[in-house]
Amino acid sequence: PEDKVKKQKRRRLGKNVVLDSERCILCTRCIRFVRNVSGDESLAMIKRSDRMEITTFPGKTVDNPYSLCLTDVCPVGAWTSADFRFKQRVWFLKPSASICPHCSRGCSIWIDHRHEEAFRMRPRVNLQVNKSWACDEGRLNYHLINDDRLTVPLINKGDGQKEASWRDALKAAAEIMAEAGENLSVVVSASLSLEEGKALLSMQETLGAKVMLNTGEPGWEDNILRQSDRNANTKGLTELGIKEPVDTGLDDSAVLVVFETLGSAPLPEGIPAPAIVISPSVTPAVKAAKVALPAASYAESAGTVVNFMGLSQSYSPALKPKGQALSHSEIIGKLAAAAQKAGE
Repeated sequence: PEDKVKKQKRRRLGKNVVLDSERCILCTRCIRFVRNVSGDESLAMIKRSDRMEITTFPGKTVDNPYSLCLTDVCPVGAWTSADFRFKQRVWFLKPSASICPHCSRGCSIWIDHRHEEAFRMRPRVNLQVNKSWACDEGRLNYHLINDDRLTVPLINKGDGQKEASWRDALKAAAEIMAEAGENLSVVVSASLSLEEGKALLSMQETLGAKVMLNTGEPGWEDNILRQSDRNANTKGLTELGIKEPVDTGLDDSAVLVVFETLGSAPLPEGIPAPAIVISPSVTPAVKAAKVALPAASYAESAGTVVNFMGLSQSYSPALKPKGQALSHSEIIGKLAAAAQKAGE
């Protein structure tokens, strides 16, 4: 009919969110969320009667750090994620419980995946930690699970990095570690799990290496969820005894073994290029290494982390490891055995 009220179907009201005004039932839950939770006065109701609709104030957009929570509070799916919008039928996705590793809050999350690919992350209700919320940055970091992954061991013998078997890569790494002797130093990401930290300390006892904790530079923080410590397990590893910061005064005689995690902090400037890097992703450290070993990410392994409040939380694998990747614990065990054999 000619008098049918038509509204916009795809309204990009923020960097990460799209509103379907025709689907909206004007419940105002989104308005109450931005006002009462995220503290953002960006949304309002305009017009009257059947012409009413939700929109932004003039000159404003919905760009607060928790804008994607609107997709959770909307009861009819009028708010959608610009990143995930219509990429998959949600009933085809399998949700797996996990822990967000991108700050020391350790929010409880669901990883929604299909065919060994992650498509989105959603908050999982945990009243002690994150209630029902998750920040946009943490949600969108699911891309790290899929993109730029290190899937095979690499060796650089002076003519560029080339793919190698695990046997050859471990042998090359063991020779480097055995030759290093007292100059061997290990730098670990503060997002390694407690189990991986304990395995690392066992390797330290075997090899006598110096172990340093890389927490990186502080990030942004707010009074809702986000913590400035961008690591999942700084408190847990510190309590294990791994607390010495990265020594930026190391000279070129130092032989570095670096353990990275998904999205972990880069190495500080001014330290020597790493000789051996264990990482889930192709990072600058991996590209500079003589030996690079592919590690499973938090989405493909099990472990326990301790958040900034001292709360211990466990996570389980949601996906299979990418390519030939192994868990950090497995790699630590294989490295220690190979280095011990090479030193005999």
